[in-house]
Amino acid sequence: MGDSSSDESGDEEMSADPGKTRVLENRAFRCTGPVDLDLVRVTMRTPVQDAISLATNCTGRIGRIEVETWTADGIKVQNQGDVAHDLVIESGYVKCHEVAGEYHQDGIQVMGGSAITFRNLRVDCLGNSNFFLAKGGQGASLPTDIVCEGCILGPNTAQTLFYADSLRSGARDTTVCEGRFRAIRIEPEAEELVRSDVRVLPRDDPSCADVTGTGAR
Repeated sequence: MGDSSSDESGDEEMSADPGKTRVLENRAFRCTGPVDLDLVRVTMRTPVQDAISLATNCTGRIGRIEVETWTADGIKVQNQGDVAHDLVIESGYVKCHEVAGEYHQDGIQVMGGSAITFRNLRVDCLGNSNFFLAKGGQGASLPTDIVCEGCILGPNTAQTLFYADSLRSGARDTTVCEGRFRAIRIEPEAEELVRSDVRVLPRDDPSCADVTGTGAR
């Protein structure tokens, strides 16, 4: 199984099928190969680390992710070596309760990878964006065919949905709550962007009050 936690501190709880569940407290989850998991739950209270990293050759499925963080990004798709590809995350949420210092914090930051679907996720963070598509890291790839499908993106980041250097990526059948400055930001480097059945709601719409069900900010 291509996954690991970032260090040896904290406790890891397992279900009756330890091969299908990861529950981590103050430890990051890192996917570095083929994966087939039912649940990944990460609570990141103090370490300034991204809660979930989808890294080298991460591929397969994760049935549900549950992230609560007080520090950095919820999910980051890394961009070095053989990048993450052909991966589906089927459901879950990312909730950022606080942000560490000047960290820009994204709910989901996609720096590279290809053919990744985030499905039925509720994302509500505080910094830059809830879904940020922009080539970064070591520049091994351009984010390609990466879509948030059936998602709800909350109102507390600067720009809720942010398209930058990417190809055929974006959101489909998704609700976007207006952010602190704007709902959607599109840079010219975004090519053939995906923006199908995207509904934009004002920040004060009741549907935007607590999109993750973990408590309103």
